[in-house]
Amino acid sequence: MTTTVGPDGDTGYTGVSDCETETGAELQVCQWALAISGAAEQIAGSKIGAMLGARGCIVSVSPSQLDALGEYYVVVVWQGLVPTADPATGSYAAGCASDNDYGTGLKRAAVVRVLVPKLDA
Repeated sequence: MTTTVGPDGDTGYTGVSDCETETGAELQVCQWALAISGAAEQIAGSKIGAMLGARGCIVSVSPSQLDALGEYYVVVVWQGLVPTADPATGSYAAGCASDNDYGTGLKRAAVVRVLVPKLDA
């Protein structure tokens, strides 16, 4: 399962100016959507504190280790200014915001793997 946040993401937080009505996990996702859209830095009401076309994805996968309760990949993608190489086909970076065309060689990404440990008493 993948959850996408940011402009045109599937969480419904496109154009959100605050997260006052959200609680719990929805509050965290809303705040992340605001952060990657650059809401913290504004000039004349325009959000300027983020990468171009930033989108975030949380990918839930089956834990690959027996002592883990959950395994997730947190991905942020954005549009670069100068063409280089796109993320490898089939990678979590390539899959995040795959419906968004940044242009050949312009998709940038950062990926972090998160394991939730099983803590037995």
